[in-house]
Amino acid sequence: SPERNVTRGDFITLLYRAAKADKKVTGTVNAEDASEKFADVSSKDYYAEAIAWAVDNKIASGTSDSTFSPTKTITRADAVTFLARYAGVNVTTSDDYAIYQFDDVKSGAYYTQAVLWAYSKGITAGKTSKIFAPNDKVTRGQAAAFIERYFKF
Repeated sequence: SPERNVTRGDFITLLYRAAKADKKVTGTVNAEDASEKFADVSSKDYYAEAIAWAVDNKIASGTSDSTFSPTKTITRADAVTFLARYAGVNVTTSDDYAIYQFDDVKSGAYYTQAVLWAYSKGITAGKTSKIFAPNDKVTRGQAAAFIERYFKF
């Protein structure tokens, strides 16, 4: 089902598993950490360990102080931001090139630098040459492509 949408919990789990396979996960990851921090994550959830890892490594944060929203469909903006943070990219700065490249990437958006990075690394070319579609949902096929392209460069 490559056209089925991917949740935040699923995307973080895919990234976590790819990082483990690439030997980029060190130390102990405790699923209890995620359930203690987020009311909507149980330590028994398949994504709890991955969320704990992502939060601990500043790859992802909650949608509020007490929620992660693991069952919410992830947006393209969040997906590239999570990947950029994993790569160590400073996503807090903005670059006007991304604004010129994509008509729908606005200056000062939390994802502007991540979009530029993902585009420059060939992780995504956008929905079209001028549209990134940051609020569009990520499908399973897109999530797999983003993560595979990241780990290939």
